[in-house]
Amino acid sequence: HHAVHYREDFPDRVVIYTPYEYGSIMHYGPQSFNEGANAIMPLDKRYQWTIGSKIPSFYDIMMVNKHYHCDGIL
Repeated sequence: HHAVHYREDFPDRVVIYTPYEYGSIMHYGPQSFNEGANAIMPLDKRYQWTIGSKIPSFYDIMMVNKHYHCDGIL
């Protein structure tokens, strides 16, 4: 096999699995790279005008809270 199997563990890394979210602040908008025309087109066309955001989504906030170990309990 020519495939190389490589894994490096980082003990301080936090891996958070959340559903894919088109509306995430981390997602580019449809015209982010091409003003006036769509440069990014989701496979599911219903999400064309919901991709990208200027405010954090529910899962964006959840990932930050989990990364900093904030469970909401005082």
